[in-house]
Amino acid sequence: MKYTTFHVQQLADRKGKPWQARAKYKDVYGKWKETSKMLPNAKVKHRAEFGIAIDKNYWGIGIGQALTAACISFSNDAGYSQLELEVVSDNEGAISLYRKMGFIEFGRNPRGFISRFQGWQELVSMRLELN
Repeated sequence: MKYTTFHVQQLADRKGKPWQARAKYKDVYGKWKETSKMLPNAKVKHRAEFGIAIDKNYWGIGIGQALTAACISFSNDAGYSQLELEVVSDNEGAISLYRKMGFIEFGRNPRGFISRFQGWQELVSMRLELN
């Protein structure tokens, strides 16, 4: 099943405050939240971070792609020049999607995430240079 109808909604303004987007497929939501480094230091103001979480039962139908595309658009509109994310290294589908959308890997943290089910998990750090 492909993700044929979706709705992506911006949930807050972009004037120096975190913002969110939400995609809906039937009764399933994927969520994305921008977690910009809100430091007053101009050295990092060009960077934004984001993360998305989608129920595993709904992987592969386009929710992640819709949210990532919205995130890229929002970040460009907000004036960021670099968008960053971290993803668990065994999430090959997400890593493939991010690469397809232009993200490059710039590091790994072998003890970056601890799962209550799997213990330590490696995180892959990725970034996208924006316009």
